[in-house]
Amino acid sequence: MQVLNELDAYFAGRVPPPLQLPPVAIETLSRLVGQVPVELIDLLSWRDGESRSPYIFGSGWRLLRCLEIVERLSAIVGHPRSFQTVEASFELPEEWPDYWIPFITCNESVFGVLCARRCAVMGIDLQSGFVSQWASGLSDFFEEALRQLKSNGRLSLDYFMNH
Repeated sequence: MQVLNELDAYFAGRVPPPLQLPPVAIETLSRLVGQVPVELIDLLSWRDGESRSPYIFGSGWRLLRCLEIVERLSAIVGHPRSFQTVEASFELPEEWPDYWIPFITCNESVFGVLCARRCAVMGIDLQSGFVSQWASGLSDFFEEALRQLKSNGRLSLDYFMNH
């Protein structure tokens, strides 16, 4: 994804160096979800999550590490959930599916999720069960993130959940 190079240039010298993706991490994730989307492999190869501040997208936001994604999915896939949305463009499952892959969190209660079946990025508020489409793919999500960073220095959860 070209936008990752633009993010590197934007963050040069301002954030901790990226964490390196362990060699077995993608293989471990693929055993859980099947084929891992190329954009997600690009993201995790660019920066395998974040473990300490300053976080690149602002206070509260944190990219998840690949093995952390595996742990979270292992704990939630197939468990009944009460999801809701105001968007008529997609139908929500009754339980967390294996093709919803979380990659970013805001305050550990809202997750950005790559829907591998729709190639879309959705936001899911775990407390309310509210689901909103954030972008048509990871590239679009990160392009919007870069736009927000350049204009106000952080991501707006309100923008993503109510856009």
